[in-house]
Amino acid sequence: MIRSCFSTLTLDNASCRLERQLCRRAGQSVRTVVEVPEALVTVLPDIDYMVIGMGDPKATSPEPRHNIGCRVVAYMAEELKGTVWKRDKDLRARCSTVALPNEKKLLLLKSSLPMASVGKSVASAVEKYMLSSRQVVVVNGEMSVTAGKLSWANSYTSQDIGVQSVMAHLRTPEFNRLCFGLGSPRYAKDHKYLGEAPEQAERRVYAESIHNAAQTILEEVYPGLANAVFGKRRSITIA
Repeated sequence: MIRSCFSTLTLDNASCRLERQLCRRAGQSVRTVVEVPEALVTVLPDIDYMVIGMGDPKATSPEPRHNIGCRVVAYMAEELKGTVWKRDKDLRARCSTVALPNEKKLLLLKSSLPMASVGKSVASAVEKYMLSSRQVVVVNGEMSVTAGKLSWANSYTSQDIGVQSVMAHLRTPEFNRLCFGLGSPRYAKDHKYLGEAPEQAERRVYAESIHNAAQTILEEVYPGLANAVFGKRRSITIA
């Protein structure tokens, strides 16, 4: 049986979004809300999905390979005309919100924390916007996968420390994860590979795959909308 969780309604219509957010987490319907002065009410955007781009906020080289997730969400914010990136102290992250043609809202997030702690930002955002883990999309780079190759992957088997951090803080592997192939180093023990910028031959492949990654994410969360927003998928020629 679905129960309602409040008793008195005095808030204006703008607070309906807040009602839905409160109940989405509790699994309850809201008939009324406690009386709160309008000046004290903060209505958050009614977010449908959140996309987190993995990366190292303290990277020293420009556009290192392991920051490919951040590049994907930055591209989405630019192409989808998202809001200006703003630092959210509660989330310890920079965020941009995208309003899509179907009245859906997408939150784009780049954590300010090290990769091993990025799950803290994700969990805080899930709590703040009252999302489920299935409304979370993580974009991360995978070494030893063909450069530019995209695939949806099981998070449980990932060795990526950022993905592991997200699993630990959400307490579940049940979230969406898009893997972006970063290619393989010439030498198996090349520890600098991920922190270096891609070579000239890789850059075009990366640029085209970033576009396709943005389109792939939109297709997954909002079927039928991606082509209208991004156009056709770009063909990739991998040497």
